[in-house]
Amino acid sequence: MGTLFMDLHRSPYFDLFTIHNQGLRLSVGAFRTSPILSLYILCNEPSLELRRERLALNLFFKIKSDDSHPSHYNVVNPKYGTLFSIRPSFTPTFGLRIGKILRSINTVDFPVLNKSDEFPPWKDISVSFIDVFEKWHKSTTHNLVYRSIFYDHRQQFSGYEPVFTDGSKADNLVGTAVVIRNSIVSGGLHELCSVFTSEIYAIYLALVEIAQELQKDYLILGFQERHRSTEMRFPFKPPYSAEVC
Repeated sequence: MGTLFMDLHRSPYFDLFTIHNQGLRLSVGAFRTSPILSLYILCNEPSLELRRERLALNLFFKIKSDDSHPSHYNVVNPKYGTLFSIRPSFTPTFGLRIGKILRSINTVDFPVLNKSDEFPPWKDISVSFIDVFEKWHKSTTHNLVYRSIFYDHRQQFSGYEPVFTDGSKADNLVGTAVVIRNSIVSGGLHELCSVFTSEIYAIYLALVEIAQELQKDYLILGFQERHRSTEMRFPFKPPYSAEVC
């Protein structure tokens, strides 16, 4: 519903704005002279304008990720921009309004992966997690202990080909990398991506590389938060199998 009110006329917008502000004042018991920006902070509630923009962006990327959506082409490739620019009284189309929002937050319209069918929840994907560093804390554990645990784990799975993955973020740079034997696959992600996204994407790249190899068994070693190791067993089609640590 938020996207339907992106360009309200002044009168109805002012009414909604007044009702929203009054509700915030009543919820925290603030005076009528209290600044509205302070109420947003106290109530941990965004303004109506920011909420509409957020809902509009969610709808935009949802449409963009689905090629079969009826509005996909018109939203991704908006038309008549010149016409709306010379006639400000006309309400621009949804695609043009989204472009204005993206420019206001200095965000480039980056590509979005197409929507894929989700895995049915009633099917068992046989995923198990093993955290070999669960009982060890970095602040109280010597590096030699971590090495000993790592070497012991490698000995248990000595028949697997190791694949190392990692993701990192620093300032406005987000990167991910995969190492398989002497081969290195690396790349950069959008600056808004989190370090967790980069780590998951590194595992995805590793799986893509594994699918092109002839080796049967792989051990994916991922460096994750708090130096923990997570192992997952993936049901690959024969003859492939993999484990993620």
